[in-house]
Amino acid sequence: MIASLTLALAILIQDPSATRMAGDRLLSAAQAGDVFENVSDGNAIRLKHPASGMICQFDVAAQRNNIRVYPVRPEVANRGDDVGCGTTPDMGFTIYATRYQPAASGESAMAQAVEEVEAIWSDVQRLDIPAPAGAPDVRIAAFRARHPNGQSLSTVILIRQAGPWIFKMRASGPPDQPGVLVQTAVERFTAQLPPSSSAAR
Repeated sequence: MIASLTLALAILIQDPSATRMAGDRLLSAAQAGDVFENVSDGNAIRLKHPASGMICQFDVAAQRNNIRVYPVRPEVANRGDDVGCGTTPDMGFTIYATRYQPAASGESAMAQAVEEVEAIWSDVQRLDIPAPAGAPDVRIAAFRARHPNGQSLSTVILIRQAGPWIFKMRASGPPDQPGVLVQTAVERFTAQLPPSSSAAR
């Protein structure tokens, strides 16, 4: 298994077109070619959500790369106004971009996300972990809790509001490494988002 992943990674690094093809496969599997653009280059799979400016980045050797276009519903008026991208290299990371109607605030989005964790997970313990440098406009909530599958994990919620868009990341990892999880999640989160001043309107 390790040998096959190493070979796949080597092929992608040597052949940028293979990386682009991998991005095309993700788009095809999700039927999301009308919502995302494949902007992969070099050895990175990169899928851009033009409406929000978010550019999802995927680890080429990860087992669970995916994108999601969530259904239209009363608070989400248009197809493509609620999307998500997930990758699981060693820890699990899912990033979302949502344009609610009426518009939601970063504060209310965080409150809703925390409520979801407390409702679904068990043995939830809130952790006081300061925001890393370089993320002054990111709201952070970190927990140690038991996933519905019974696994004990650290889990982190990140929220940033930019114009009408709410960007969110959910990340999970080993229960004894919450600080590492927060640092890694913030780095991945901020790398995939547009600057606050240039988010799509």
